[in-house]
Amino acid sequence: MIGVLPVFGQDCRQFLFFQKGKTIEMTIYNKSGEINGKQVYQVLDVSSEGSTTTAGLSSELFDKTGKSIARSNSVVKCNAGVMMVDLKMMMPQQPHSTGTADASIGNEFLEFPSSLHIGDQLKDGGFTMNVNMQNIQETVTISITDRKVTGQESVTTSAGSWSCFKIDSRNTTTVNMGGRAMPPMSTESISWYTPGFGIIKTQTVNGSTAITSIK
Repeated sequence: MIGVLPVFGQDCRQFLFFQKGKTIEMTIYNKSGEINGKQVYQVLDVSSEGSTTTAGLSSELFDKTGKSIARSNSVVKCNAGVMMVDLKMMMPQQPHSTGTADASIGNEFLEFPSSLHIGDQLKDGGFTMNVNMQNIQETVTISITDRKVTGQESVTTSAGSWSCFKIDSRNTTTVNMGGRAMPPMSTESISWYTPGFGIIKTQTVNGSTAITSIK
């Protein structure tokens, strides 16, 4: 089916992550399809300034046993129906081993237009993260390129069913550790996105995420 999902006008507050008080649970699966953890988001506040609406989110990462292993904060923005997602939310997050590290990352955003057509090319995105692990400086750069709308599919999870656009992209990670550059690593990524609502599911060769609960 080639077409456009309904356009939802200029009201950004209908998006899932712009509904104050909402709790959104995303289940993390490994490449074998087994549950490997959960990411739980809470919409703390929503504000508007001019034509831009901004939502502040808290998130907590749990491993497959239900143990909390990480907490963070992020924001999402919306302007005239264009959703701008904090790229930290877009990265597949896997439970990690214990260790001590200080990381700093700014808010960089990936845009999702208010209306989409199959075949559309979307804007690239990317961010750089600086990590200090036991006095070793590490710089991680992630670039999201070749973003293209490749299809329209229905996605059903335990949280509901949605008509989504399928967006393919290439994620390239470059690591510089202690002044030594490592060979870049690239992988294909897929996101399923519903205009007027948000990202429902993501998938890479390493695993996937999907919304499984909305409260």
